[in-house]
Amino acid sequence: MNFTTITQKEYAENLEKLLSYALNNNSYRSFVRSVAAAEIFLSLLFGRWEFNLFNLLLLKKEQIEVAMKCIRGRKKFIIYPKSVVNNANLRIKKLIAEYT
Repeated sequence: MNFTTITQKEYAENLEKLLSYALNNNSYRSFVRSVAAAEIFLSLLFGRWEFNLFNLLLLKKEQIEVAMKCIRGRKKFIIYPKSVVNNANLRIKKLIAEYT
């Protein structure tokens, strides 16, 4: 995994994936993973969100890679997720309503 060569397109794609993980909570196991994904996404969005590093370990390997690319992309490009995600306002409001 090389996160230093992330492009803006990859950053946008991975933010979309991370948000879909956060909003997908069909079972208990997926709920636990969606909480972790939501914490990561909201911390990228607000910068000061409560982030439990242990929850990152609850994600599957491919979900961890997506999360790390999002973190690296946010650091590299300094672009807020809200300006990159499709239908951002509606989806972020739904996410905040579920996890606050």
